[in-house]
Amino acid sequence: MAQARRVAALSQLTDRGDLALQLALAADRVDSSRETVASLLSAVSRSPALARFTPTEETASWLDVNPVSGQVAVVDRAARVHLYDERGGPEIATYDPYPPGWTTEVACTCDPATFSPDGETLVLGVPNLDYPSVRLLDAKTLRPLPRQLRGQPRQALPSGASFSADGSRVAVSFDRYDAEKEKGLGPMDIVWDTAHPGRPILKVRPVGDSVRAKISQDGDRLYVVPGWNSDLPDVPLQTIEVSSGRTVLSRRGPRGSISLTPDGSLLATLRDEQVALLDAATGREVRRLTGLPVADAGEVEISADGRLLAATGEDGVVGVWDVRSGILQERIETDRADFVDDVRFSADGERLLTVTNVGLWAFDLSGAGRYVRRTAPPSHAVQVGWDSRFVSPRGDAVVAQARRGTSLTSRVSLIDLRSGAERTVRAPGWPGTDFTGSWRADGGRLVIPTGDSVYVVNVPSGRVLRRRDLAAEQAEYTADGTRILARLSNGWAFLDAATLRTLSRPVLPGAGHVVGSMLTPSGSRVVVLTADEPRSPFDFTLVEGWALVDLDDGHVIERGPFGIHPHSAVLSPDGTTLAAAGSGELEVVDLASGDARRSGITPLETESDGVRAVFSPDGRRVVTADEAGRLSLWDARSAALLGTVRLGKWLVMPAFLPDSRTVRAVDQDGAVYEWDTSEQRARKVACSIVGRSLTEEEWETVLPDAQFERTCPAAG
Repeated sequence: MAQARRVAALSQLTDRGDLALQLALAADRVDSSRETVASLLSAVSRSPALARFTPTEETASWLDVNPVSGQVAVVDRAARVHLYDERGGPEIATYDPYPPGWTTEVACTCDPATFSPDGETLVLGVPNLDYPSVRLLDAKTLRPLPRQLRGQPRQALPSGASFSADGSRVAVSFDRYDAEKEKGLGPMDIVWDTAHPGRPILKVRPVGDSVRAKISQDGDRLYVVPGWNSDLPDVPLQTIEVSSGRTVLSRRGPRGSISLTPDGSLLATLRDEQVALLDAATGREVRRLTGLPVADAGEVEISADGRLLAATGEDGVVGVWDVRSGILQERIETDRADFVDDVRFSADGERLLTVTNVGLWAFDLSGAGRYVRRTAPPSHAVQVGWDSRFVSPRGDAVVAQARRGTSLTSRVSLIDLRSGAERTVRAPGWPGTDFTGSWRADGGRLVIPTGDSVYVVNVPSGRVLRRRDLAAEQAEYTADGTRILARLSNGWAFLDAATLRTLSRPVLPGAGHVVGSMLTPSGSRVVVLTADEPRSPFDFTLVEGWALVDLDDGHVIERGPFGIHPHSAVLSPDGTTLAAAGSGELEVVDLASGDARRSGITPLETESDGVRAVFSPDGRRVVTADEAGRLSLWDARSAALLGTVRLGKWLVMPAFLPDSRTVRAVDQDGAVYEWDTSEQRARKVACSIVGRSLTEEEWETVLPDAQFERTCPAAG
């Protein structure tokens, strides 16, 4: 119905990911059509790693995660605390630190909520000059504890708290003010023994005008860095001995947020819009984490196991790095247009949590909790080029060119996508450049032409079985695997698959300038892609048409032009249909009649270039991919778009699994994904993310003429 299609279109226009999901679910519930399902797929994959959204009662700005229960404390702009389950659901408890009737708006460069290591206590910093500004709350109920921290400074804003690993000591940083003179008095750091909170064991005034601090894991040292908003130049990193208050180390450079590895060996802080890892003992820089600019006011957080580090970047992006290798593992896009206020890892380290003005967002890091599941993380040991990696027909293996650092090497690897096992193809004289190739139908053999040689590789072992000096531009197995069709400079010729001996004289068809070819299942015909003759060796020509050629004598059986400019084409499993992809469109050609059907330019965000196209084994669907990390699913009969998902930012190479429903894809850095293309899967994941149905009032707003239905019946 028209109203459902209108709501589906609205889901693509809203900036809020949670609202996009709710609108798409409602439209699909009223009228499950090709358009509404496509909108649902687009909405559910807008942020590929998003696993859960929990709306908050007020504008959320800060958070912390209970290391034991996994519950999340969210602090809003009015300094009220709200307790939620990390997996979603209603608010568990709330605490308002101000007297009844007070209203206030908090704006501070602070980190106001911190759980103790045993998960029993929440330290809350209250940005108010007239009351004790740090409160100890029961972590389960958010009620104030009988014993509070005494000796706090008057007229001070707390900027953050931290505990020693055993929870025996807590440190709090304060920015002190003279309210009457409206001037700052400088920072103060105070350390308490949590067993005796009535009196501080250390009060120290570090150098600077605004600072952030962390206490060491053993509680013996305090690491202090200037805040991002510090107006004083060259304020150093200071290491202060808790027992004496003496500064034992001073080193210039870092500023802003600060975090510690669990073993206490490394400090993470900010420097020149990058995360800098410092040796905690010496203050010397160990490593820079690159790949994503970090916001000046960004937050840095290290996971409880010390394996991952998260930092907030510009434009609402959060980066996740591997601490040991320094490699950027995730680039998570949130709904924020500017920057993310706060970020934390879940207690089990499998999710990353952020807050925005509408709620609490949980992003999956394991890969298993995503709509398009990531079954293997980036390896960063291989490199994909336009043709330097391709997935096996069954989607269970991939051939890739290895790299060392940022440089390609001559090593070629076969990677089992089920186990992750890697086997190196070793061959004398391997050129170490991009290559093309073809799998045998059973996936047991691989033929690779390198321009001057042809190699046959045994996939299980990675061993080269045969090599022949032959100037072949392409090589492709016949359906039965007994022959290989090689494209030579003087035409096409068949080779014996076992010996690479030439079996037929070259056939040169009169189809014009050929830029690609596909062998039909019968092995007696080839479909070629044609283009205008290049005017020079450096000229780039666009594919203009196709031709079906008889390999016995080279005559053209059927030919025709494309209505689009394709970047890739694929032949159906039965050899009757040619699908060409490019510029966000799909064209499907019946080879017997030459009739073509085009998708037309779609209103949704589809694949941009279609650098790869693959038919499903049953011939009913086509999946196309591009260099921007998107996969589009099409109906092979009508050329209609069924939906688009986004995996990330890199080139992906897809293959259908034998069930014709699941797509397995590999990206540029070796990450492996699986996409269950069924509509049921999309609905289930969308409901899991939003965790609720639209209310009757919300439904009336978007679908006033349709009878109310629960968009997610299982969620209530």
